[in-house]
Amino acid sequence: MSDGALDAVVLCGGRGTRLAGLLPQLPKPLAPVLGRPFLDYVLEQLRASGAVGRVVLATGHLAEAVERHYGAAYRGLPLRYSREREALGTGGALLLAMRETAPGAPFLLLNGDSFVDVDLAALRALHRRASSGLTLALAEVDDAARYGTVRVARQRVLAFVEKSGLARPGVINAGVYLVEPAALAPWAGAAPPLSLETQIMPALVAAGRVHALHGARRFIDIGVPDSYAGAAGFFAAAPAPPR
Repeated sequence: MSDGALDAVVLCGGRGTRLAGLLPQLPKPLAPVLGRPFLDYVLEQLRASGAVGRVVLATGHLAEAVERHYGAAYRGLPLRYSREREALGTGGALLLAMRETAPGAPFLLLNGDSFVDVDLAALRALHRRASSGLTLALAEVDDAARYGTVRVARQRVLAFVEKSGLARPGVINAGVYLVEPAALAPWAGAAPPLSLETQIMPALVAAGRVHALHGARRFIDIGVPDSYAGAAGFFAAAPAPPR
């Protein structure tokens, strides 16, 4: 991508309670998939894109395991760490990690337990064209029951629709964002826990500051045992990250 490399923040601090029975002493981003930590696939995507110059891993639960495994770099991609000392929520973790990014510059934000093929250049172009506060990638899934869906008109997000519990196709938030730091200023002094999903994003949507990019291709998350069980087959269809 042109116009300089971006910083990226990857949220890695969740407790992963729904996978705890399978991975009792392992943080969710280190869950093994085809012999590699799940997070390797996310980091390799960022490294190979050429769009990202540095990654901040926002750690929390079992932070030492993530930091010990990756150290200062992933295959030449510099890594920094932002560790929660208490549960801050996704919004609080984001605000803490933002201190490690280039001041005032937009940055990528990703979930450490999901993966989606997304055109980062197109995401950046939309973000700039729309003067957006936050631009997210959308993915079409066969079963949106546990995600909730997104209502969009002319690439502007109108609403996040609560989980219906009905097994049917839908367009969901894929968990990849381009964030304008100034858009987060209203929450700079907010007391934790602070939620990105239920507090920050709905407020930005109400202000007309959130846009969305259609066209994300393959998507998976490993938040529940069933989806984690499908991760090996998902990644077997694509080249594995180099060792």
